[in-house]
Amino acid sequence: MDKFERRRQALARLKEKLGWGAIAKIAAAIGKEPSYVSRMLYPEGKQGRKRIGEDTAELLTRHFPDWLGEVEGDDSAANASPLESAEMVWPFPSIPEKTVRALGDADLRRLEGAIALAIAQLSLKMEVAPALAAPKAKPQPIVLPVEQAANDPGYVAIPLKKIKIRAGVAGFSLDQTGNGTAGAVYVPRAWLAKRGINPEVAFASHVGGMSMWPRVQEGDVVVVNPGDTERRNGIVYAFNHDGEFVLKRLKKQLNRWYLTSDNPDKTQFPPVHADEATFMIGRAVLLQAEEI
Repeated sequence: MDKFERRRQALARLKEKLGWGAIAKIAAAIGKEPSYVSRMLYPEGKQGRKRIGEDTAELLTRHFPDWLGEVEGDDSAANASPLESAEMVWPFPSIPEKTVRALGDADLRRLEGAIALAIAQLSLKMEVAPALAAPKAKPQPIVLPVEQAANDPGYVAIPLKKIKIRAGVAGFSLDQTGNGTAGAVYVPRAWLAKRGINPEVAFASHVGGMSMWPRVQEGDVVVVNPGDTERRNGIVYAFNHDGEFVLKRLKKQLNRWYLTSDNPDKTQFPPVHADEATFMIGRAVLLQAEEI
């Protein structure tokens, strides 16, 4: 194992240690785009891989002093046989080895069967995805006639916006989609205050697609709170996933986060791993539906 591979493995461990948004944090530290950092993690032989040179390694050490651990300069792995090297590296960084070894014999057999099934599915080019639990109830919309709400100090106008995002970039921008009362959703001020939602930050946007059907349909309007980006299992959030604005229910399976759809057609709407190309925009707090 050469120094570049040792650095790549150390960077992979740093990514797991930093958790959510790790790619963006590392990119900011070394002055590169998140996509560049992703390519630094490519294994040897994969097209587009970026090696971690001396300058980049120095920048990483400056911002993350312990990122190399005991890896850099340790040639013991380089002198090991391929079999020994494979045995030294636990292949599932997001699943603690001790958790697996603590399982009983019966559970280990079940896990073995699940892995065998997943490998078979991968060999057939099928997408491997975890099963979904029953969706939780969503908040009910609060609706008032526009003419009355627009002149009622007890209500706040949440602007209807068109969101603009780019792949690999955490930020987003908003464009107004309408004028006056036609371009806003009116929500009780007390309702927002009770939930700690800043009306100056929240925005409303139309939902595209049918991935969250039957609760959410194409054309419905959802109010998003960018001030709430704390990951919680089973909650619906708006995401920038690979440059696309999506509304998904966040689920945690085996220490991994997935973007899941409420639509029962899992062939068309399978769970998607929330990777470095996924950026949370905010929690979906209110739905204004076209149909009941």
